[in-house]
Amino acid sequence: MKEKKAAKDEKEVIKSKGGNGSQTSPTTLNVIFHGLFGFVINPRHIEVVATRIPEHLYLAGTWMMETQLQPGVSYVLHGVSGQKYPPTIDQTKNARVGGWTIIDRSPDKHFCSFCLPFPNSVSSERLFKPNSDYPIFSGSDAPSPPPYFLAMVPIFTYTVNDLSKVELTPDIPWKPAPECKSPYFTNLHIWAEPLVPMKAQGSAGHFAKAFESLAAQFSGLDMHVANADGKLLDPCSSTDGVPSYELQTLLERYEKCMPENGCMQSMVSDPRNCGPMFIDNSTLNGG
Repeated sequence: MKEKKAAKDEKEVIKSKGGNGSQTSPTTLNVIFHGLFGFVINPRHIEVVATRIPEHLYLAGTWMMETQLQPGVSYVLHGVSGQKYPPTIDQTKNARVGGWTIIDRSPDKHFCSFCLPFPNSVSSERLFKPNSDYPIFSGSDAPSPPPYFLAMVPIFTYTVNDLSKVELTPDIPWKPAPECKSPYFTNLHIWAEPLVPMKAQGSAGHFAKAFESLAAQFSGLDMHVANADGKLLDPCSSTDGVPSYELQTLLERYEKCMPENGCMQSMVSDPRNCGPMFIDNSTLNGG
């Protein structure tokens, strides 16, 4: 049975490629963000801001094959078909504010950024669910109405006509390739989160403190995490081409890779991590 399934997967991969191994049919690229990011929706593109947090790792690439990102760099995604208009953001699952255009890029606050075209869609994955009806965010600029959940893993989906032209520059040696079990999909993971458990702060404490640093990058933004009492729901992907295990945090992934008798097995981790936000400046002039 397994041999038949493997043969079917191989046929699908071959069918999506030409005789020289080049791609002949469109592929979907999922750009999967894990951790603390500010998604700035400008009139013509999206800038993704990664805030500098001492405990965070900054990585990008294929699952389990990521490359370390460098501070102060503005990365650009090439080779995808961008949309003309900004994507719809589910405000029941995301923190969305607007009108904040001044970004503090001083080295002590800003790590790096990404310039992306408008995607086909934005999926809201790996939901944080509060234990009460009290809003997740407070402050004069907090979203109103507030989100019921907070998606910790937003996914941007793009159409790709030629995989050989897709790259993240500068200096990221990521080579997109069709997923083994989903040959018409390829995934790029981008990380800004801790690998170690934040026991000193408590997971809820790190969540709030890290978000405070993100909000501080946007001059004048009054927004804070007010309710971090809740849980991160189990990974269950609803995005085509993204297996559920690829929604895990770095810490979850690392713990699952450790041998049963390893020293890490005693680590009790709360996978609740760092939450992103969307800054919608799409209706402003310029961009």
